[in-house]
Amino acid sequence: MIAFAWNPSGTAAAYVTDLSDGPGSQLHLIANGRNEVVAAMPSVPWGVDCAGNCADFVDSRLLYSQNGNYVSLVQNWGGPILRIWTSAGRLLKSIDGGGIAGSKLPTMSVWSGNTLYYRDAKGVESWSEGVEKTVLPGVSWIRPTASAAGGSIVYEVRDAAGTPNVYLLDTATGTARLLARSRSEPAFLTGRYVWWQQERPCISSDPYPCGTVFTSVPTRRTFVYDLQDQTETESLIDAVFDVWPHPA
Repeated sequence: MIAFAWNPSGTAAAYVTDLSDGPGSQLHLIANGRNEVVAAMPSVPWGVDCAGNCADFVDSRLLYSQNGNYVSLVQNWGGPILRIWTSAGRLLKSIDGGGIAGSKLPTMSVWSGNTLYYRDAKGVESWSEGVEKTVLPGVSWIRPTASAAGGSIVYEVRDAAGTPNVYLLDTATGTARLLARSRSEPAFLTGRYVWWQQERPCISSDPYPCGTVFTSVPTRRTFVYDLQDQTETESLIDAVFDVWPHPA
């Protein structure tokens, strides 16, 4: 199994698997006690070999939309780069890599409401029921997460010095605002509270790979930010891998 996702209500699931007897991959949908193969695709590579800090652009996500009507696969390792299906498996959009450089391929996807957002060479794009547009031109966001109720997405962007800063996108207006500097890996805990970790720029005394491969390093301090009061409080949470309910 290459990727797996539950729908928001937990009543259906999707997963991608490699073919064992030849090249190719398949999308499976599980619902109502049935496991069906609904789509055939090119093979998805099992790993990626890239120089330097590729974590800022290499990503793979199989996701349901918040209403459960759509399923998306966005991964830029090669093969099927972007797919959007209905929850019944009907293909709506397809992009494969071709000759596009890995850092320019669609990546870093997230659903907010019934709109899929992802990053490519133009910036941050959106797809909503077949309508596409560029939302944040020139923005290379990193690991976005959406609020469970929709309407907001938090993400990080590195500044000219390579330090990550956290922003919030209001999906209704398409406007973004800076929440905090020298912070990374933001995640909604609730619609009001966002968790993130502190980072600082690398200095000459830091061991490799800091300063060579990476431009900043976590300080091991984490915080919870109150969007309503605009205050930051130190947190006991070391890392956030998942929350419930799922935003997508």
